[in-house]
Formats: sequence, structure tokens, C-alpha cells
Amino acid sequence: MGHDQRFKEFLQTFLREFLKLFFPDVERRIDFRNIEFLDKEVFTNLAEGSSRRADVVAKLTPHDGQPELLLVHIEIQDTPRKEFRERMFEYYTLLRSRHKIPVFPVVIYVHGRKKGLTSEEYHEQLY
Repeated sequence: MGHDQRFKEFLQTFLREFLKLFFPDVERRIDFRNIEFLDKEVFTNLAEGSSRRADVVAKLTPHDGQPELLLVHIEIQDTPRKEFRERMFEYYTLLRSRHKIPVFPVVIYVHGRKKGLTSEEYHEQLY
């Protein structure tokens, strides 16, 4: 079993604790009695025709009783790659389009130069 599968299992078991540690504002909003892990979230890369699988996708309901759901997408990456921001954007748009609910994307880098909690953005620009 590789590190990728171990992290997936860890996050499914300890998602609440993970969010509490790194995203306490998000964790406080969630009713964890209604967590639903969405298995086999597979996406087709339309340009290349290949399929991709998201690592951990969980559907969560907030405490406030609003009909909103929060979809947490966690992607485990061994090293930062230049094209990864675009790939996360593609996952975000596919999840948002498929489920019609807000998506909270998170990346965990397990190796490489990134240290600590950071945030990244993806921008497209027309020339």
C-alpha cells in the first residue's frame, strides 16, 4: 500500500480532525453525523480523452440547517507541479457542475519544498 492510499484512508477516518486542525472555521460549520464519502469520482479529460480519479471527495452538511451542502475535495500530491493548479481547477469545475453545490478544494503535498499551510490560486488571462 503506497502513501497515497494511506492518506486517503487517514482522511476518511479523521476528516473532522483534519479540518479542525487546518480549517477550524469550516469544521465548526459542519454536522459530521451526515458525512457521505463519494467513491469513484471519475472525470474524463475531454481534451485528452483520459480519465482521472479524485482522491477523497466528501459531501458534508452544515449545522445551520440551510439546504446547502459543502463538498470537500482533497487531492494528495507528492510534489507541486506547474500544471497542477489547472488540474485542480478542472476538478473544481467538474465537481461543481456535477453536484451543483459549493466545493472546498484542498491539496496535501507530502513531499517537496512546500512547507506549512499555504494557499494557491489559479488564474487564466486573455491576451
